[in-house]
Amino acid sequence: MGSGTTLVEAKLLGRNAVGVDINPQSVSISETNLQFQCETNSKIFTRNGNATDLHFIKDCSIDFICTHPPYANIIKYSKRIEGDISLLGVEGFLGEMKKVAEESFRVLRKGKMCAAYRFLSDG
Repeated sequence: MGSGTTLVEAKLLGRNAVGVDINPQSVSISETNLQFQCETNSKIFTRNGNATDLHFIKDCSIDFICTHPPYANIIKYSKRIEGDISLLGVEGFLGEMKKVAEESFRVLRKGKMCAAYRFLSDG
């Protein structure tokens, strides 16, 4: 969930949202950024966890997934957080991303959408 920008927007729009991040510092930053009052009545949940294991989310219960996976061994997301796939080489990264895709498919309602954002640069 990074710094929680998507969760902040969900709160402003009155949408329920779940944010998951493997880095506890990101969870803390997101929770701080969500500490504001607004007129909407949304439920926003944050969780320190790994996207390869979303056992706390029921099957077919999510309408939209917006994700921004880390880069494989290019930009390190942490120094030593167990399960941080940005620390892996390409093969290990792809194997873990397959698990993320499987969990995303499991929790996503049939006919709903998953958006994976990746910024690619020429240089």
